[in-house]
Amino acid sequence: MIQLNTALKSSLLLCLFLADAAPATAQTSVMLNLEVRNVDNADSCVFGSFRPEFRITNHGSTPVPLSSIDIRMFFNNTRQEFIEFVGADFVRLFNPNGSLTGQFGTVVAFESAPPDPACVVEPDRLANQTHHVALLPANPAVGAMIPANGGFATVIVQYRRAGGLAPFDVGCDDFSQLPADPSRSFHDDPFFNLVQPNPMGPPTALICEFISPSETDPNSGIDAGVVACGTNACGSP
Repeated sequence: MIQLNTALKSSLLLCLFLADAAPATAQTSVMLNLEVRNVDNADSCVFGSFRPEFRITNHGSTPVPLSSIDIRMFFNNTRQEFIEFVGADFVRLFNPNGSLTGQFGTVVAFESAPPDPACVVEPDRLANQTHHVALLPANPAVGAMIPANGGFATVIVQYRRAGGLAPFDVGCDDFSQLPADPSRSFHDDPFFNLVQPNPMGPPTALICEFISPSETDPNSGIDAGVVACGTNACGSP
C-alpha cells in the first residue's frame, strides 16, 4: 500500500496511478453506495484506533471499474500531530451472491487541499484535513470490476494520530468519526464520501449514491467545504 503526505505528492501520484480512471463526466450514470463499519468497535473519540471497513455496492446494470472508486474522509487535528495512514488490506470483489470474483485491488492513500474553514456542517463535525483512499486493480494489466446488479467491493483501512496517540479524535469533533458499535454492522454515513477520480488532479466532485437501482441514498456523502458546504450530489441538503 502507498501513503502520500503532501498535496503536491498527491497530485503527482494521482496523475501516475489514476490516469486510467474514467473521467468525471462518465460517472453520472453509476449507481454506487458507500457503507462503513467500525471493525474494532473502538470509539475514535476514546481510543487510538481508526480502522473502518468500507463496502461499495454497485446497484447499476453494468460493471464498474475499481479505478473509478475514491473514498474521501475529513479530520480536524493540529498539523503538529499528523494523521498517518497505517495500511490497508487487499480490496476484495464479490458477486451479487456473495462469492468472490477472483479479482482483487489495492489502495493508494493521499491528502488533498483542506476544506473551507468557514464551512461548519455541525458543531462537532469539523474538518481541516482531507484524506482519500483510491482503489486500483492489483494487476493493472488484468483490471478489476465491481459486478453489476448488487456486486460489491470491501476494504479495511487504518489510520493513527502521531504514531498512535489516543484518542485518535482529540476533541471528538472530526467530520468523519467511528463511534463504538458492538454490532459492527455496515451502514450509510454521510460524513464519508464517494468522489469522482480526476486524472488531472485531486478529486473534488461528489458522487450521488444509490441504495437500489431506483432510489438515491438519503445519507449520500456530504461535502465538508471543498466545493460546497453540507450538501450532497443528489440535490439534497
